[in-house]
Amino acid sequence: MSDAAPVSPSSTIDVGASISYGWEAFKKYPAALILAFLVVWIGSGIVTGIGYVFDSFFLQFLFNIAGTIIAIVLAKGLVTIVLDVTKGQEPDLGKLLNGDNLVNYIIAGIIVGLLVTVGLILCILPGLFAAVALQFTPYRVIDKGETAMEALAGSWALVKPQIGSLIVLMLALFVLNIVGAILCLVGLLVTSPLSAVAMAHAYRTASGEAPAAV
Repeated sequence: MSDAAPVSPSSTIDVGASISYGWEAFKKYPAALILAFLVVWIGSGIVTGIGYVFDSFFLQFLFNIAGTIIAIVLAKGLVTIVLDVTKGQEPDLGKLLNGDNLVNYIIAGIIVGLLVTVGLILCILPGLFAAVALQFTPYRVIDKGETAMEALAGSWALVKPQIGSLIVLMLALFVLNIVGAILCLVGLLVTSPLSAVAMAHAYRTASGEAPAAV
């Protein structure tokens, strides 16, 4: 049972401020943020790829499962790192393997994934709504130590009063990453970290917390 933090949003998400914050954080910690993303992108891929060296379907399956687990752990660690940046801490790559509250993180991810998938099947819009409404679920699990269900409810409580601003931010970051991908994919080494920190900034703001200066 977690000591769930009360949800009392008091600040409006500022799209420009969040993106600007992401850029400033990237300029301050470029090497650490780029390396963190490279580890996440490459780490699970290597493990999964090793599986295809074998002719055995069973071994391929096992390595795929291992790759998926590693991807989940690294993704959680990445969110932890960008949340730390918004608290004024330097990126610590050691936290990519932080397993705190991992079970709730996995359960929350499964629930969000199912809701978004089912929603997309049901005329697409419900799925897009779920993706926005539950955007802050992993942040609540990691930052507040909440259970999966608490985090789901907490995310919606933060998003509900300013869903329009969050949609605009998500669209802006989507376009930004499309541009990064067009630039021979190298641009993603800038836009992906920038986007991650920008979203963490939005989460802090929606939570009524002042992100640390960068």
